[in-house]
Amino acid sequence: MTEIADPHQRVVVGFDGSEPARLALDWAAQYAARIGAVLEPVYAYGPPSGLVLTPGSLDHEIYREAAQFLEGAVKSALKDLGVQVRPRAVQGRASPVLLEASEGAALLAVGTRGAGGFPGLRLGSVASHCVHHATCPVTVIPAP
Repeated sequence: MTEIADPHQRVVVGFDGSEPARLALDWAAQYAARIGAVLEPVYAYGPPSGLVLTPGSLDHEIYREAAQFLEGAVKSALKDLGVQVRPRAVQGRASPVLLEASEGAALLAVGTRGAGGFPGLRLGSVASHCVHHATCPVTVIPAP
């Protein structure tokens, strides 16, 4: 890994495994490398649909799976860019998780739409919410 010029400069990218998120991750990694920032891919996760958790029941297992999913995706996408990466799996809904994670960041990058929602939308609800409410610049990476 390359030494970071400013370890406090961060580029946050929302990642959910979708193709638009993979494009955003690639773009954000290249941008972070160019400006000498730490790349923070953030995966917001929740319990599987229909599953009701009681405190401590499956929380640790779900977190472990989410963290492994994110780490695997990041490794395969970021091969030799020389950027310091701090992946984070955070339980919660994507919009609030990304807004909190991006506070004080140099940039928040998201794909046009993620894994959920309606396939016909050009801009998903998370991307739209981030554009309107983030406290840092937001880049929305378009699908090809």
